[in-house]
Amino acid sequence: RIEAPIRRVLRDAGVREPDVNEVILVGGATRMPAVVERVRKMFGRAPHCRLNPDEVVGLGASVQAGLIACDRSVEDIVVTDVAPFSLGIAISKQFGSEIRDGYYLPILHRNTTIPASRVESVGTLQANQSEVVVKIYQGESRLVADNLYLGEFTVKGIPRGPRGQMVDICFTYDLNGVLEVEATIVQTRQKTTHVVTRFARGLSPSQIADAVRAMEKLKTHPREESANRLLMRRAERIFKELAPRERSMLTMLLDGFEEALSLRDPEAIERHRIVLTEFLDQFESPSEPEREDDETR
Repeated sequence: RIEAPIRRVLRDAGVREPDVNEVILVGGATRMPAVVERVRKMFGRAPHCRLNPDEVVGLGASVQAGLIACDRSVEDIVVTDVAPFSLGIAISKQFGSEIRDGYYLPILHRNTTIPASRVESVGTLQANQSEVVVKIYQGESRLVADNLYLGEFTVKGIPRGPRGQMVDICFTYDLNGVLEVEATIVQTRQKTTHVVTRFARGLSPSQIADAVRAMEKLKTHPREESANRLLMRRAERIFKELAPRERSMLTMLLDGFEEALSLRDPEAIERHRIVLTEFLDQFESPSEPEREDDETR
């Protein structure tokens, strides 16, 4: 069974077995000779087993506890936590004239650095549909039947009209294990919120309420951040001056940047921001930073 999680980790990291320099085994199960031999065959080298596997786990848990408690003894350590599983909702899909339900739409993918906030848009399936049920799941399977059900809530008040009335589903997840799911009817901006506390063991109701309030700042859309707004303004201004071929390239870069902003993925946003800035610098070296209140330059 150890092969599947190892392969998944390697795929998520974008590396192959030969790219790994060292393999260190921790945890009591790694004392099993069969586990050591299987890992050796997978990586083509003997893993390090000289450390006490239980002590390593204990030390790691202690460091994590210290970071959560903001203990001064670990103030010089920076550790990023990630979502261990994907979190998403149940959706229906249309195949020809048939609508089938039970499919899974991941919204916050596994290994996303947390705290984090991500959004996906879904639409109504029927004309004049005035409400939708948002069912929340955890897992990696394509079908929700194979994932873990976490809860559900109903979004009411969707304006009647043709199918495809849009609802934005925002997942916000923090280090305490509190998951807030917020559904926003795009046309009216009406919001419905549901909080999942299944992973927030040991927190009191007041602590959960504090965590939810603290997560509000995570939901600020990257599109509204001043640095991103200024970069988009700069790109739009330079776009008018470019030749057709250069315009096509800038259009492709802007589309990628806007998609990253829509996904609220900090790493993707930063990658696209760097590439877009380098492209724009070919045609204009910013001698003075633009300000938010500049209307013209």
